[in-house]
Amino acid sequence: MDITQWIRSQAATGQPLNIHAVQRERPDLLEQAFAGPTPRGWRRSLIDAGVDPYKIVLDYEDQVECAVCGMSFVILVRHLKIRHGMTCEEYLQEFGRDHETTSESYRAGLTGLRPIAGIAHWERVWSPQYVIDWILRLHHEECIPVNHEHIHQVLSQLQAKRAFVPSGGARSKKARGKRQQPRQPKSSGCWRNIKSRFPLHRIPRCVK
Repeated sequence: MDITQWIRSQAATGQPLNIHAVQRERPDLLEQAFAGPTPRGWRRSLIDAGVDPYKIVLDYEDQVECAVCGMSFVILVRHLKIRHGMTCEEYLQEFGRDHETTSESYRAGLTGLRPIAGIAHWERVWSPQYVIDWILRLHHEECIPVNHEHIHQVLSQLQAKRAFVPSGGARSKKARGKRQQPRQPKSSGCWRNIKSRFPLHRIPRCVK
């Protein structure tokens, strides 16, 4: 069954079609949607199947599993500190940045779905695939440049405006009570991951 047929069958039975849900159910189809030098992405795959990305059923995990002991929590920050004597940064360094320290539903509750560049979001939780989807829409439908410098600014806006909550967990109550010094959003790592899977320099130039 190809992507289009699977999406239609899922939509017909009211099954979730957001990126995180598909990653758990059919990671092979999600990878196929983003494969090649000019991928169509998940959003375009939904549209090609006749499904409105803004009306899909969303499904997010309520807990995240600790990679050290296998126990599950909404937030791992306290557990890591008390049970394993680790900080979130140490945890991510040991097990990889792909491991989350907060549950999907928790992160979804923190997002305000603020439009970026006048575009409303169709996902509630950040993911590398979603950022690629967003870049694809900027380029193919809005004719907005997708060079390194411009996209770095876009990713900075995504985090600075808290449109999406990246990995690393929530700040503690003590930290939330303090005035935070301005800092550069950590988009460089995400950008490297995107460039390695999605060679933007190969995208045909958009001509209005």
